[in-house]
Amino acid sequence: MRKLNPLYIIVLLGIVFIFVEYNLSQSKKELQDNFLQFQKNKELAIKLHTLKKAYSSENISKLLRILHSKRFASAHFNIDRKRDRVRITSKNISLKDLNYLFSKLLNGHYPIGGLELTRLSKEKAKMVLELVW
Repeated sequence: MRKLNPLYIIVLLGIVFIFVEYNLSQSKKELQDNFLQFQKNKELAIKLHTLKKAYSSENISKLLRILHSKRFASAHFNIDRKRDRVRITSKNISLKDLNYLFSKLLNGHYPIGGLELTRLSKEKAKMVLELVW
C-alpha cells in the first residue's frame, strides 16, 4: 500500500477551504441583498397601510357624519359624491362653524384636493371643499 503525500492533502484542504470561503461570501452578499429588499418592502407596506387608513371610506363617512350633525344645520351643505371625489359646498356658513369644521378636517386624515373660501360678511362665509382619493 502506498502512502499519500501530505502535500496533496494540504493542497486538497486548501482548495476545499477556498471553495467554502467563496460560497460563504456569495451567501453573505445574497443575504445582504435580501435584507435590503426586505427593508424596502417593509417601508412600502407601512406607507400603503397609512395611505389605506387615510383614504378609507370610513374616514369619509366620519366626515359626512360630522357634516350632518345638528351643529351644521344652518350651513345647508350640498354634498356631491363621485367615484373618486367628494365635493362639499355651503353658500352660507358661520365662521364659528367653519372654524370647528376645519379643526376636525385638519386633525384627521382627509385628502383635501381643493378649497375655496369667500367671506360674505363678518359672520358668514361661502365654502367649496373637494376631497380626492
